[in-house]
Amino acid sequence: MKKYLLIALCILNPTFFIQTQDDSEYTLFDWNLTHAHKNDPDNIEPWKQREAFVIEHITSKKRDFYTFQEVIDENDQFKSLQKALSNYGWVGEKRNTHLQGTSFPWLWFVAHFAQDERCPIFYNKEKFELISSKTFNINTQNHTWKSVPRIADIACLKDLITKKELCICNCHLDHKSEATRISQIKLIIEEIEKECTGKSIILTGDFNTTFNNDFKKMLMQAGFVHGRDVAKRINDTDITHKKGSTQQLIECDHIFIKPAENFTVSSYEINNVMSKKTSDHNSIDITFSLK
Repeated sequence: MKKYLLIALCILNPTFFIQTQDDSEYTLFDWNLTHAHKNDPDNIEPWKQREAFVIEHITSKKRDFYTFQEVIDENDQFKSLQKALSNYGWVGEKRNTHLQGTSFPWLWFVAHFAQDERCPIFYNKEKFELISSKTFNINTQNHTWKSVPRIADIACLKDLITKKELCICNCHLDHKSEATRISQIKLIIEEIEKECTGKSIILTGDFNTTFNNDFKKMLMQAGFVHGRDVAKRINDTDITHKKGSTQQLIECDHIFIKPAENFTVSSYEINNVMSKKTSDHNSIDITFSLK
């Protein structure tokens, strides 16, 4: 009898079976792709020689969300992502559209030499509705000569079935100054508080620093915890980047959650794909559910 009742419910309401499953488990993939103008033959190959390997890794699993850093339009890098993720919606303007500052030399340098990067967020539009989005400036007022502009993106989304809401913020912080990074994360936290009040939040990106000292203190005071620290399963690597001329191996790419009580993180995995044929960063997968 129960068998026939279930069949009848599925016929009358095709979404019944879907709705009774644990559809609140989601996957997010984060990766700094290394921009398509990178010219460093000892450490990274040109984009057209990396493209196929990068796209293969991105599409090897179907994730709900993708966040990227160092994506540019030149050499069709961004178009490659759009084509590979054609069933996904996306947000993320180019950073030079959000230039702020009063220093003419700095603005001239940016216009002529800095890559016009994006920090795009892709989402499965068959499962999620975009509620709001924003690309915002995180440049401090004391721009230094040859300091590139920085932006962050926020996408607020709603699960079409469960109606649960989630805000994702993606960023790429300054690569030279810890003081500048602290100022930038402060601006990001302030923007998140304005745009994401009362919602579950994921903060992801290339922070160009390890999770310690003032950086850690500021995020924890704002209520963020590292996804790795609360995951039920992690893998045995904590390296995400080979940094600069020293080739120092560090963990500078992170995924944070807030508030921790809204999440169950089943896994946090750093994928060992860093190479000349992909990127000078490893990628990260996080699997989580919302309570």
